[in-house]
Amino acid sequence: MTTPWRWARALFCELQFFLSTTSTETLSAPVQLERQYVLLKQLLPRVPYWSRGYEHFIEICLELARGREVLLACLALEQLNGTSSRITTWRTQALVQIGSFVEALSVLEGEPSLTFEQHEIAASAEFGLGEFDKALCRLAAIPESSLSGAGKAAKSFLESKSSEGGSF
Repeated sequence: MTTPWRWARALFCELQFFLSTTSTETLSAPVQLERQYVLLKQLLPRVPYWSRGYEHFIEICLELARGREVLLACLALEQLNGTSSRITTWRTQALVQIGSFVEALSVLEGEPSLTFEQHEIAASAEFGLGEFDKALCRLAAIPESSLSGAGKAAKSFLESKSSEGGSF
């Protein structure tokens, strides 16, 4: 019987093959994007909770038909799959992958279709990396009415720390 990880690996390989044989122009075809999205939705629940940011990043890439970025995010998820059972490296790997997420998101910074929610996700990743100044700047650029409850709480916390003059 196939274990969940082997099943996820097979799914990942299928997706990787699909992306490698699909041109950027073809990626915009709704049927193929839907197929990618379904594959990703099946794969992502198999990875640890802290990789949730990747799901949002992949959704952004799919919306923009950015196949290369989707593949990079999938490769990062595959790396996580390979290390998730080793608890000693868990946190280090998480931070590396969050860092990769922030770096990859910067590729899309200029895209007009990035939403406030997606910027908030990036801020939470920066917060997770300990880049509090960057996270605060990003949260401050989002209208208060568009922030989630967690976003408002994070912004309030960061502003109070900043106004105290204390270092993060």
